[in-house]
Amino acid sequence: MKREPSASSARSRPEPEFFSPQVAAARRFYLNLQPLRNAKLAVVCGGLEHCRPDYAINRTTFPFYSIEYVARGLGELQLNGRKHSLQPGRLFAYGPRVPQHITGSPDDPLVKYFVDFAGTEAPPLLHACGLAPGRVAQVFPPNAVTALFDELISAGLHGGQRGTKLSAALLNCLAQKIILAAAPLTGAETLAFGTYHNVALTSKKISFACGRWSRSRKNVTPTTPTFAASTAAMTTRRRISTCCG
Repeated sequence: MKREPSASSARSRPEPEFFSPQVAAARRFYLNLQPLRNAKLAVVCGGLEHCRPDYAINRTTFPFYSIEYVARGLGELQLNGRKHSLQPGRLFAYGPRVPQHITGSPDDPLVKYFVDFAGTEAPPLLHACGLAPGRVAQVFPPNAVTALFDELISAGLHGGQRGTKLSAALLNCLAQKIILAAAPLTGAETLAFGTYHNVALTSKKISFACGRWSRSRKNVTPTTPTFAASTAAMTTRRRISTCCG
């Protein structure tokens, strides 16, 4: 029986040369860097990068298809000669023969996710979610796809056949989520500001409620913040399982 390579053995290999060193912290994975030509959909690598203030990428092409997603921070992007601003909730895609120029703001460095993939189903998947190579999209709320990217990274770090298969399934889920959460590019700044304002207020309310609960510490009921957070987490897991099943 053929054994799957362990996550520790995968991490012992040198990282791909195209992984940027201009990061303050990163959580990245890579699987098979030479996927089969006839593969339908194969995730090659992905991750989360906390970029340094001097972060800059300049490429004339790229060997795989890629989706990048800005979680926090600001920056500028140029794809196929067209300039775009980068902000929370912004996604962009590129691939072979698509020049990329990405820079972050020194005052508000980028924190972004990425997933690189290949396969015969890769171009149709990108077109379906409005992210043909060289295109830019926006999701609302800005954190709409964060959970799926985190799940994808966890699957990739697991590695092996199971991690590889789950990564491809989660990539399909990600494309569907981008479609559902799509927002117009015009006015995205206002949407993002409104969301973060509401999140800040909600966080204060939750902190206040949790403080009151921790002081009383009687019974955990369906109305307590702990129960609500647990229920929300389980609901998210069920939705991902349904989508990828």
